[in-house]
Amino acid sequence: MTASYAPIDSAVLAQAAESVRYDQPGVPLYIKEEGESSRIQHDPLMHWHDGVELIHVLAGGMRCFINDIELDLQPGDFCFINHRQMHVADSGSHGDYRANIVVLDPALMTRNDTIFARYVSPIVNDEDFSHFHLLASTGSATELGNIVDEIAELERTRPQAYELTIIGLLHLAFSRIYNAYKAEDASSYPADHDASTQRRMSQYIYDHFNEKITLDDIAAAGNVSRSKCSKVFKHYLQKSPIDFLNLYRLEVASRLLKNTNESVSRISSACGFSQQSYFDRQFGRTYGCTPREYREQYATAS
Repeated sequence: MTASYAPIDSAVLAQAAESVRYDQPGVPLYIKEEGESSRIQHDPLMHWHDGVELIHVLAGGMRCFINDIELDLQPGDFCFINHRQMHVADSGSHGDYRANIVVLDPALMTRNDTIFARYVSPIVNDEDFSHFHLLASTGSATELGNIVDEIAELERTRPQAYELTIIGLLHLAFSRIYNAYKAEDASSYPADHDASTQRRMSQYIYDHFNEKITLDDIAAAGNVSRSKCSKVFKHYLQKSPIDFLNLYRLEVASRLLKNTNESVSRISSACGFSQQSYFDRQFGRTYGCTPREYREQYATAS
């Protein structure tokens, strides 16, 4: 039976469901130093977003999955992930890692239509181009890594007009990214229509996670059969569609627990769980604690 109390404000729920939270309203930039130890431990969830992502590994080893490709990133390595690519990163068997990460909406780049069409659109609109990985031993990785690190330092210290300096550095980075893109063998990135199908089905889950969703609904979003739907999820996410749905609901719930004072019962209902007892069990299996304990741990960590 669905709870009868008033739902959580839709704007609050939408914010919790965002795959990337940009640092300032109206400025589509996410800049952070991240690592395993920077979050309360749980398995990260594969996701995608409209921004492109720049990663510079500072220390430790970082394992990155992009669609169905696994990369082993070492200190000094640089990785570019194109927009709308399914991806996730963790430490794998390396222990902890630290990396500077920049996510930006390509719309932040040059306002000149000709330059944008010449140097930015070819990359972000190339459906066969998912990413590239530059080893620390290459000069390009060092140069791009230094740019990402300088951007991260500007975000940390925020001197006057630092946003303008960051945007300038991003244009410098994109000129190097464009050159690396042109040097890549396009045949290394064959078209993967199943990846597009996966994104459509994942997007349906993102848009409707707080509603009642069936396997048929998810499959219909990808215009595939139930069996094909399950195979695609298993291939890219190593999870069933319903398991991914529940894990995404739990991820949104965890953000609400961290960032709001809403009751556990209201959060459970808002994230699509019809019974709080089921929500509590699933949360415990995923995060190793109860929702209330998770909220307390995060408050202590903050």
